Amino acid sequence: MNKEKLVLEIPYGTRDFLPIEAAEKRAIETTLASLFTVWGYDEVVTPTIEYLDNLTLGSNHTLEPHLFKLFDKNNRTLALRHEMTTPIARLVSSRLQDYPLPLKLSYISSVFRYEQTQTGRQCEFYQAGVELMGSTSAFADAEVIALAIQGLLHAGLLDFQICLGQVEFVNGIMEQYQLTDSVKNQLKTAMEQRNLVEFSQIIDEQDLPVTAKAVLRKLPLLNGGIDMLQQAYELALNEQSRRALDNLSEIYRLLQAYGVEQYVRFDLGIIRDFSYYTGMVFEAYTPGLGFPLCGGGRYDPLVEMLGGRPAPGGGFAMGMERVIELMREVGQVPKASQTDVYVLHHGGESQAKAMLLAETMRDRGIRVVTHP
Repeated sequence: MNKEKLVLEIPYGTRDFLPIEAAEKRAIETTLASLFTVWGYDEVVTPTIEYLDNLTLGSNHTLEPHLFKLFDKNNRTLALRHEMTTPIARLVSSRLQDYPLPLKLSYISSVFRYEQTQTGRQCEFYQAGVELMGSTSAFADAEVIALAIQGLLHAGLLDFQICLGQVEFVNGIMEQYQLTDSVKNQLKTAMEQRNLVEFSQIIDEQDLPVTAKAVLRKLPLLNGGIDMLQQAYELALNEQSRRALDNLSEIYRLLQAYGVEQYVRFDLGIIRDFSYYTGMVFEAYTPGLGFPLCGGGRYDPLVEMLGGRPAPGGGFAMGMERVIELMREVGQVPKASQTDVYVLHHGGESQAKAMLLAETMRDRGIRVVTHP
């Protein structure tokens, strides 16, 4: 390969932000950071590199191939963080162990996953989000969802939908038919990928009554308004699934109190791509974009798994590039800062005068560029 070309290339899945693009990104980040602050969330910053064991604790086997791995001088395996919930849970289990609960934390950070690049998603991408740790209540779940909605609205988006599901509903349905762990994992993977053909094939291979297979096939299709939950109740023969539906009903009631219920619909087929979720899960979609703008959910045992005290939690992450891409399409991207004044000089004494004049205006918040 030509040496000059090698120097000028950047790694697959990374990108440069040009001045206008960087200004757009910073404007949205500033808006979200202010929003998180007024909701009472304190910002934290964690290392880009974590020990691999911490990042993969309790995760399924499909995660590790997507991590960027490296070794320290003691030959311990490290990895670039692939999301922010696990690093923040690690922080809560150690440095914040003695802080009073609940903890409300926010972040705006880059994360890394080795995967096929897609619209608004590279191998290095940026997320803004929050984690609320120390509460198991539906009130906490509703706050996280409401804040995600407000984040999208404050970013300038209006046409989106929050799709709300419950992991325990799906787990309960699969448990009532005594499926093996292997079959459960296969079905969940197919649901996560929205592969209905494979999902149906896996069910066909099971030695189950016809009625049981019919119920399982409905799982990815249970979506709609609040009335749909009653239909789901009729399929649930166990308390685990019914408690999950009760939880969704209570969350929805609280979202009505927030005045954001018009952005919410139920989708009981949602299975998020991290194995630590234990309760409500949600994703935000908009017409014309086949990938979620943001997503999150409840992950109760995660802090304990990392050696900390019990601190059940929930949160969400918003994909910054996806939001910016969509805002460009609808013409809502914040305008980059423009130069207000140019101060020209001819050298000599005029140079010093120009510098003094420029500094005086800059002190008043005026954007000034000086030129000889």
